[in-house]
Amino acid sequence: MPLTFHTDGTWVWSGAVAYYLTEHGVPPEPDLVAHIRAAGSASPRWTRRPWTPRTRP
Repeated sequence: MPLTFHTDGTWVWSGAVAYYLTEHGVPPEPDLVAHIRAAGSASPRWTRRPWTPRTRP
């Protein structure tokens, strides 16, 4: 489970929000979803891609 935090300048939410949604189908709290929708954003299309480490130049 991620131990990170994200913000859009108004809300702060844990990285666990995406984890619980994708791994367990647990949605974010309704107030956060309403805030995202009011800001004009929609849910992204979720895809599972293998993790690829970035290489340094």
